[in-house]
Amino acid sequence: MDQQSFDRMARALGSAVSRRSGVRAALGAAFALAAARSDAATRAKPRREARHPKPEGPCGDGTKQDNACTRDKQCCTGYCEKDVASKDGKGRCRCIRRGSPCKPSQTCCGGTVCNGGVCQRPPKPVPTGHACDPAESVCADAAASCRAYAEHDPEGDYCLLRNGTACTASSACASGNCRSGLCQRFACDVCASGCPFSDLDLALQAAASGAVIRVAAGNWRTTSTGGTIADGYDLTVRACNGDSGVNVTSSDFATFNMSERASAGSTWTLQGLSIRNDGGFNGAFAIGLLGSPSTLNMARCRVEPTAQAQRPETGVWADANVAATISDCTITGAAGRGAFFSGGGPGYITTATLTRTAIEQTATGGASNGMSTALQIDGAEVMLDDCTISGNKSHVAGQGAAVTMVTGEFEDASTLTLAGATVISGNSGMVTGASGAVGVPAGFHLATVTIGGEASITGNTAANGSAVIYQTGGIGSFTLNGPARISGNTGQQCVDTPDLATFTAVPGCVY
Repeated sequence: MDQQSFDRMARALGSAVSRRSGVRAALGAAFALAAARSDAATRAKPRREARHPKPEGPCGDGTKQDNACTRDKQCCTGYCEKDVASKDGKGRCRCIRRGSPCKPSQTCCGGTVCNGGVCQRPPKPVPTGHACDPAESVCADAAASCRAYAEHDPEGDYCLLRNGTACTASSACASGNCRSGLCQRFACDVCASGCPFSDLDLALQAAASGAVIRVAAGNWRTTSTGGTIADGYDLTVRACNGDSGVNVTSSDFATFNMSERASAGSTWTLQGLSIRNDGGFNGAFAIGLLGSPSTLNMARCRVEPTAQAQRPETGVWADANVAATISDCTITGAAGRGAFFSGGGPGYITTATLTRTAIEQTATGGASNGMSTALQIDGAEVMLDDCTISGNKSHVAGQGAAVTMVTGEFEDASTLTLAGATVISGNSGMVTGASGAVGVPAGFHLATVTIGGEASITGNTAANGSAVIYQTGGIGSFTLNGPARISGNTGQQCVDTPDLATFTAVPGCVY
């Protein structure tokens, strides 16, 4: 090897050694820096633990001091676990376990939450339109709620849009009504189209106890199935939004029929309806409450049983321990009785209060319909306040055209009170022995009639052999109080004395 070649190889070898030494130096420095940082982190870690110690319980900031306890009331959760081994001899506050009672402010264990007063898993979000459990699910859409909706499932709950939120289909709305792009409440429950029901009968059959059925104007019908409500059911049927012209009819025995034979009573509320029965059955009625106990609340209704010759019908029939409140109504055109209130037996007193109500044009059907009186009271307590009984005709001997008080052998006493500005006028007994106004026929009768307030009995006509007001047989009394008056009546043995305290002192009055 010549001298030049040797010199070149020596220089190359020296350069390589210098580069490796530089790399080793650099790596050594990096390792040293990392070690220094690790040592610094290790030295700093105990200090962070001192500032943020490991949690010892759910109360305060989780420290051992904030969760030391000897009694339950010292803990935010109301639960002190006293058997925990502790150097300080105290127990520790603990979270509330799943399934245990809790309050919203308390801490539940294991990621559970206090929901419905019990620690349980947090509700699972469910998309709109899907089934959900109100106890364990929530709707993922904040504008939706977990509600039952019959279109999906009569017994199921679904995430459905609240009213006022945007919609494209009624099935997505909790109200079941998507109108003009928004979920809205139904204005009515029964109407020709766009409502949950287009048939009143179906709405009655589907109604649960406590339901309110709002009916739009129109002509509606009930059947013996739809018009009958089961024992223990409360139900309201009313005109929708104050609509007039809500006409309800039936070709069956009754239009609305409450038959109670159990101990649980029902309450019916009828408002703003025109109720008619066109079946033509003997003894049929437009509204019937037959059983004990039951309640009728009726307001702003017109009751018009069909006035068919030879067909005794009744507008309102309440029998056997019924409580009836009727206001601002008209009962007209009955072929038998406008209203019949009966106790149904000893100890079963039906009570009825009629306010601003008219009973008129009863018994126009003919003489042989078997009964003919505007208001019949049989073992019941009835008050008429600011009412009118007019234009009624009695075709049956022994009955009053306006009021007949009938108390049978097995009935409690009947009571009639006229109050306010009640007027009994223009009523006529059409056959011998028929009273023009108030009659108490012979029999086992305990009848009490009190005429008070500014009530008046005037312009009535009794047939031959009777009086405008009379009582034959039995035990009872007629009392006239205050400015109430009886005058201007015509007919044999007619009472026309305005200021007497009791009818028993009226000469010529049959009692």
